[in-house]
Amino acid sequence: MPETVCLCTYTYNDAELTLELMRSVASWTRRPNEIVIVDDGSAKPFPDARIERVRVLRIPINSGPAKAKAYGLSACQGDIILSMDCDIRLDPEWLEHCLPSVREPDVGIVGSPVLNRAGKGLVAEYMAEFDNHQPRQGEVDLLTGGLWLMRREVWTQVGGLGRFAGRTHEDRAFCKRVREAGLKLMNDTHMPAKQVRRLSRFALVKRLWSLLGPAYLAAAEQDGGLEAACSAVLGEVRGRIVNSLQKGRPLLVYVDMLFMAHAFLKLCALADERDLKAPAAADLRLALERFLDACPKLWAFLQDDLFRLDHRPAMSGEATEPDAWIAYLHTLQPLLKAGTLSFLELQGVPALAAEERSERHYSFYEEM
Repeated sequence: MPETVCLCTYTYNDAELTLELMRSVASWTRRPNEIVIVDDGSAKPFPDARIERVRVLRIPINSGPAKAKAYGLSACQGDIILSMDCDIRLDPEWLEHCLPSVREPDVGIVGSPVLNRAGKGLVAEYMAEFDNHQPRQGEVDLLTGGLWLMRREVWTQVGGLGRFAGRTHEDRAFCKRVREAGLKLMNDTHMPAKQVRRLSRFALVKRLWSLLGPAYLAAAEQDGGLEAACSAVLGEVRGRIVNSLQKGRPLLVYVDMLFMAHAFLKLCALADERDLKAPAAADLRLALERFLDACPKLWAFLQDDLFRLDHRPAMSGEATEPDAWIAYLHTLQPLLKAGTLSFLELQGVPALAAEERSERHYSFYEEM
């Protein structure tokens, strides 16, 4: 019998993106034989138009990307499964081009780099400059969960996601299961995919943490402890700040300031949980306040963003020893002498506030 392909995608309060994906499929040189759409508890259910070869599966209460993928992929009936988020767009030849690779018996998943192409704005510009979804050509250890092409037998062979209980980061869990089964993850860079959803800075910071955080948390539990982990964060941030300033794009520095504070607070939480010796989170906030004492609008904006990233404000009197954090922050001083903080205070904060008021597609990651 002829080989069949099933496209599986996922929607949560973003039906317009899913409908756009359906329209784009019409231009593919190899179209799927079946399309499965998983509606993960949208407030307004995705319309079931009863289109031939399209099935809509509903999860009554939003349960997150991991459960949506497990549900949808287990329901696919094709020989080949193409799993892709509804905000991903492919070149018309992508599927036809990648099918020969996925047919190889030692290949588990085929994917491609995912480039953000969501127009203008802070996040789009930042991701265009520092895209973290461009692994090398050939075999890799991880393929982003936004785009997977696999034989259905691979999903069955490894037992899907198994007992994975998280809402997100299912890509790491599934890729690990595939590699442990002796199968390869193959990255094809010839036709990068495009992500068209506009993300907020909060979604971007969470995405950066999902990519880089596990290594920082692991470093904090090694001999170097929290100091080594914080140094690793600073090294990452310093490199991107230098790049942004060399290219005359000081607004991008705010993302790295927010990521740095978020990462430090995550490391503080780990230290509290594991009873590791570390400066307190309240001391970090006091250090940040002193570091930004000449920029009250910037400090207030950063505090609000941290609150929206689920970091509670410090209570009065909690901070006692901010010097250790101040020492870390002062290593950024040589990079920020060229009026960067003043720019963010006078022009950056108003620009970010105005952008936030504009209409955009939101990522479901912001609600987790």
